[in-house]
Amino acid sequence: MLRANLTNMRSAFKEYDLNADGQVSKVELMAVMKKARQPIRHDEVDELMRRYDPEGNGSFDFAEFAEMLSSSSDKPQGGRGGR
Repeated sequence: MLRANLTNMRSAFKEYDLNADGQVSKVELMAVMKKARQPIRHDEVDELMRRYDPEGNGSFDFAEFAEMLSSSSDKPQGGRGGR
């Protein structure tokens, strides 16, 4: 089960990493969410970055992305998550 989750997360990461640079930027996150008809506001993206981008480089690497997806209350769905 864990292997399947990791595989799914890697697949999702590749979908969000539009330029295949190993990072998911704010722009990429917003573009994929908009394409999925689940637009996310700038302030929501900023909050996700504050929580899951400890380096503050403005993008998620795979580990940060996986942590974000693993948090059921904070999945980027265009709505407000909470902790």
